[in-house]
Amino acid sequence: MREIFIKEGMSAEKVKKRLNDPTLMDELYRMDLFFKRDSVAFVGKALIGKKNNDGVVIYSLPKYADDSYFPLEADPGKQEYLKKHTDTIIEVLLSLERKKEDIFAENVFAASNKEKKEDEVEKLSLAEYIINDYVNHGLYYEDKRVLGRQSKGKTAWGATIKKCQPFIDGDTAIYMKLMRKYRMQDYSKLITNIHASAVSYAYELLKDSKNYGGVIMPQMTRINEDDLKALVPVVRNYMLTAVSNRDIFLFRALEAWCKKSFHYTNLVLGTTSFHLVWEAVNDGVFGNRADKESDNPEYHFFTGENEENSFKGTGTSIIDTIFVEEKRVSVFDSKYYVPKRISDKDGAIEGYPANSDIAKQIGYLDIVEREYGKDISYCNALLLPAIPVYFKSPLPEGTKCTDRLFNISGYVTRGKYGKNEQNDDTPVLMIHVDPARVYERFLNGAKISADQLDEIHGVYQRLLAREKRSAETDA
Repeated sequence: MREIFIKEGMSAEKVKKRLNDPTLMDELYRMDLFFKRDSVAFVGKALIGKKNNDGVVIYSLPKYADDSYFPLEADPGKQEYLKKHTDTIIEVLLSLERKKEDIFAENVFAASNKEKKEDEVEKLSLAEYIINDYVNHGLYYEDKRVLGRQSKGKTAWGATIKKCQPFIDGDTAIYMKLMRKYRMQDYSKLITNIHASAVSYAYELLKDSKNYGGVIMPQMTRINEDDLKALVPVVRNYMLTAVSNRDIFLFRALEAWCKKSFHYTNLVLGTTSFHLVWEAVNDGVFGNRADKESDNPEYHFFTGENEENSFKGTGTSIIDTIFVEEKRVSVFDSKYYVPKRISDKDGAIEGYPANSDIAKQIGYLDIVEREYGKDISYCNALLLPAIPVYFKSPLPEGTKCTDRLFNISGYVTRGKYGKNEQNDDTPVLMIHVDPARVYERFLNGAKISADQLDEIHGVYQRLLAREKRSAETDA
């Protein structure tokens, strides 16, 4: 089976050349997952075609994987590193999914690397998917609408007026009994029994594994395994009306299990929203505060002199990452940006955060300072994926980069507004984070260390002192 290495942002034309197979390229387009505006949008791993010489395993790396950091040329040693890095990203995705993060990995059951017969490998992989889905989401059920005189639920006024006798008090109709409606979980449908049976049979394959030994099985009568094949049309009918990604992939898994078709054609595990992964991982390592969201805006309309009406608007703002200590607070913003061009000739950089992003981050620091007061130390920084030339650049004097988790590569200031505005040199540090190391820390539940925060605050405070001296000299 061939292995192909591509990366996010690569043009569809380059992917086509790497695949060198029009049929496989057509399949990628048909999946409506890999490409957005004719460039790769997917990060992860995919098995396209049967698990034999006719198929291909595609490893799609994040856009920070340039040819010097994650070389894409045919080199067995480097390819093993690429595969390991992709598998680590998949571990991160699954960890985020278990934590109910709002990041959906576009995934179906992934190809297993267990050293067993080919059909058994696929069966075990499918069983793992079914059990993991069950652990994370429980049994599939339908919502059942209930209407009656029970005490819970919203009042159904139409049904109340039609079915209940009111007590008339003058011009007022008083209903002593109300019809109410509510939704309840309906586990009586055949699809739920099919799901429960597949879970039970999958568990039999995995129960001796240390990862699945404690899973509690659903308490339902199990359908005979040989009878499940006749129920494939039931699963397909649900698949036609499924809306959520979870339901779609679950029904695909159940169809494969019922058919005993364990060689599923396309096995995909990854995401098309890797910027959310970058934010979540950095928040897990560089942050320790969960409450970071503002209230909704308030609109005040004048109704007279010294009188007004107030209305709550919609939409909040969220500071990416905050690390709070007794005497200092760190404010971070994860930016999943890779520069398209850095030119010493004309002093230009393209593809990095815009002025609006920098101004917003300076505003976030102002909000945090108002909350915690002026008597403690602050720092403000962007967390960017490491790029080789800057990750390996000389460190600022007096700093150290403990275990190479990150490099403090420089800082950025916002552009001034209007020709008469005084220069605002409030710095926002640029910290380039080593992706492999930050993923490792995230998976191990490890936070940034006090020594590492000392480095960041030390550089930031020196910058502030330098700008203060400069301003005093100009004055």
